[in-house]
Amino acid sequence: MTIETLIEIVEEAGISLSRSIQRYWPVNGRNELGERNQTMHLASALLRHEWHCWAEAHSDGATYRRYDLVAWHEQTRTLCMIETKRLYSPDGVAAIAADVQRIASFCPIAHDGDRKSVV
Repeated sequence: MTIETLIEIVEEAGISLSRSIQRYWPVNGRNELGERNQTMHLASALLRHEWHCWAEAHSDGATYRRYDLVAWHEQTRTLCMIETKRLYSPDGVAAIAADVQRIASFCPIAHDGDRKSVV
């Protein structure tokens, strides 16, 4: 999986989100579009490119620790962890730093029997 391919997928997600919000703005007044909309369009683009996607996926042994989107491309054995945030102030950078730490400690859920782990 090349960086160019990932950029193409993200751009495709942006175009999809743009088309959708031109048709309908799903918020009241001057409110901003929620992060889940961005995640949903990104997952949709990834799915079109043969990725497996899971929203609100858990890390093994940590049911309180969820990730906005976990995506796995089997052919290239590429795992992508996505957390979406909107920054309102410099204080939000600390939340992003904490997300990076959580992503770095991700451990796929181990399954027994006929279920297979993705990595």
